[in-house]
Formats: sequence, structure tokens, C-alpha cells
Amino acid sequence: MPIVQRYFELRDVLPLQGRPWIPLRHDADVVIVPPEAGIVELREYTGIATAAIFDTHRSEGDKVVWSDLGVGPHRGGMEPWGYRASDLFYGRPTQPIGLNLVIDQYLEDEHLHIWHLHPDLVVALRLLREGDCWFRPEEGWAEVARLKQDAEDRPILLEIRPEFLGDYLSARGMALYCSSYHQRTATTIDKPVYDWPGDAFAEVRGRDEREGRTGPGRWPTPSDQYRTMGAMWRTEWVQPSGLSTRIRGDKDPHTTSFILENDGARRSGDSLAGVSTWLYFDPTVVSTLMRHRGASLHWYSAETGGLGASTGVHFGVNRLGLITVFAKDIGALDPWEQRLWSAHNVTPDGGVAEELFAAQMDVTPASTIAPESQLAAALAVKRRSKGTPDRRRRGTPFRI
Repeated sequence: MPIVQRYFELRDVLPLQGRPWIPLRHDADVVIVPPEAGIVELREYTGIATAAIFDTHRSEGDKVVWSDLGVGPHRGGMEPWGYRASDLFYGRPTQPIGLNLVIDQYLEDEHLHIWHLHPDLVVALRLLREGDCWFRPEEGWAEVARLKQDAEDRPILLEIRPEFLGDYLSARGMALYCSSYHQRTATTIDKPVYDWPGDAFAEVRGRDEREGRTGPGRWPTPSDQYRTMGAMWRTEWVQPSGLSTRIRGDKDPHTTSFILENDGARRSGDSLAGVSTWLYFDPTVVSTLMRHRGASLHWYSAETGGLGASTGVHFGVNRLGLITVFAKDIGALDPWEQRLWSAHNVTPDGGVAEELFAAQMDVTPASTIAPESQLAAALAVKRRSKGTPDRRRRGTPFRI
């Protein structure tokens, strides 16, 4: 069965807005394993270049096309008119209208491309790079951006989560302008039968320009084979939400709510600072919080301790096994961490953990010891005594 015509018309390429990851730069030529006999070669090329354009220069940005904003390397240095900065995007030769959020440095002698995520974005969002990923430690080590390389360690894709990109763009008064080129080619034994007049098609629809053709092979394709090609040029905007809670400090309108009373009465997370009561949580909250890098759990007494995905709060375990936390402590957490706690919030039951109440209200911390806090020491003793004969032991040996 031949490859369907619409494959080469590239109508399945989705807009960048709304994707879970936004490519800031993409330059990849992929060879696909032929799905069936009769297909000699199948390739897909994706090229995406972007620039963060200042809102004041939006009209100039709208005129930019692939030949202006492509995947060629950036350069910095002197021009006849003055210095050209590699991180700036120029609408006209001397007029910067935005930023290259990914800077492609090419070392000609080494035939080496190095992609740099713009340092201002890294610093503003307080990111830390480890390997090919950028994390935000203060937000549970959330993965914000990631670089992918091919088998030869050549960078092919650098993408970012839209919520963090939007935060930065909103704070800077920018929007992301994207220029892309997509191409699909196939070499086949038989000529495919498509309804393109003259074995070719071309159309312009909105911001998309498409063209395609099929015919006998030309060098380097053998003349007794057939080559079919479809291509699309597209320009598009990725719009920020206008909200910048991380950089500009905007108030998050999507507040989390918590159950305060047995009747289900709730209060928003940002209003808990004035609430002198306790919140109750299912113990499953512990595993949710501890999945985050940088999370902590330690014990103060048999029924109290500190727990958090990023910021630790004083908690207690009541007689029903529910976790209780002073509402003000939850109200002091960042919104993202409040959301983790909220998912496990339950109706009050069983009362506040006695040792927690004593510590926070009576200022008399308990002198009890949590068995969990002694486990590490007990295991260490067991390891040291492993192999030591003990005729008094009964039952199955404890194995480590």
C-alpha cells in the first residue's frame, strides 16, 4: 500500500501553542524505517527557529519569514554599522526587536554546534542545569527545559514547558515568534498515484505555505526510482498568558482550597495565614511529597515531625493515622506545594495529634522517640553484628 497523499501535504503538523513542550529550536533530519516493501527510503526533516519579540515590535516581527529566522548558527561581532550581539534578534540589520532564547554557537574548526539557553531566562527563572536538563529547585526540582541530541551528540531539539516560558515572556513584555520548515521525502520503486495536477501541488493558507511533487528520481536518487517530496513553511505566535507569578510576583488567581470544618467548609490557600486551626490529610500525602527531589521527612517525637516537598512543615499523626498540620503553615507554602497537599486534604476527624498540639499550643514538646527515627541505627547495628553467632535467636534470620 503506497504512502497516502495527505502525509506529504503535512496537514497533521499541529500548532506550537497548546503543546506540553514548546520547541525553542529544532533541527532534525530523521530517517524512518520503511513500513513496507517498495519504499526504499523515508525521511522527515523538522526545522523550527524562534525569537522572543518585544510587544512594541510585534508588527515588525509579523513580517519575519524562514529566510530571516531559520536554524543557521548565530554570530556576534563587528558589522559596518557597529557591534552585533548574538543573543539579539534583528528585524532590520541595525534594529534589535527581540531575543534569541537559544543561541546556536558554531565552532567551525571543530564542526561543532553548541546550543545555549539564554542566560537571562535561566537566571530569571532560577534554573539549574544538570546534564541536558534545566530544573527549578525551589519548585520541587520541576524539569523546565531539556536538550535532546542525536546519536552523534549533535543538538537537535531544545524545548521548554509553556507555563515557565509564559511566565518569562509575560514579565518581559514579549511573545514567542516561531518560523518553521517541515519536509517529508520518500523514494519508492513504483510511482505513487496522487491527484495533484501535473504531479505537483502548491497552496497558501493563512500562515502556512505548502508544496509537493512526485516524479522520476534525480541525483542522488536513481532514475529508475521515484521521489516524492512535501514541504511546509509556517510562521506562528506562541502567546503568554500575561501572568508572571514566578518572576514578576503576580498573584496566582488559581488558588487552592482546603477543608476546615466537618461540614465541608473550605478556605483558599492564600487566606490560611489568618486561620488558627489545623488541617487534616490522608497519609498518602507523604508518598506524593517524597517523590520530589529535595523532599524531606524527619521525626521530632513519636507522633510529630517535619515534612515537605520543598519547604518542611511541622506535622503530627493523630489517633486515626491522619496527618494534621497547622493551617498557617500550609498557607505559607508556595502555590505549587499547596496543590500537592490539597489533593490529600480530608474532613477533620480524630482530633489534632496530641503531641503536635502540646508542642504548638502548650510549648511542651514531647520527649517520646519515633521508632522510625531509630531504624537506621538499628540497621547499622545489625550490619555490624552480621555473622556473629547468637544462640538465643529464634525464627527466621533478619536479612539485609
